[in-house]
Amino acid sequence: SDGGRWMHTPGLGIHYAQTDSAGNVVIGEDRVRYAMDVAAGDPFELQRELDVALGSAWDEELEPFRHAGDNQHIVWL
Repeated sequence: SDGGRWMHTPGLGIHYAQTDSAGNVVIGEDRVRYAMDVAAGDPFELQRELDVALGSAWDEELEPFRHAGDNQHIVWL
């Protein structure tokens, strides 16, 4: 069934995104239209807005923790 994905980092705060049954982030029609309106034809701004909607900054910041067992530089508290 569909669900949601919550991510949090101290620097970025909380991000929530809807997910489908396969775990893919789903961006709603209204959010895509908003991104297109804000971008006003600028492809770089559109990419930035879609990255925000997908939570790309959160993914980048949390990526080291996904491989923490393989990395000796991560300290678990």
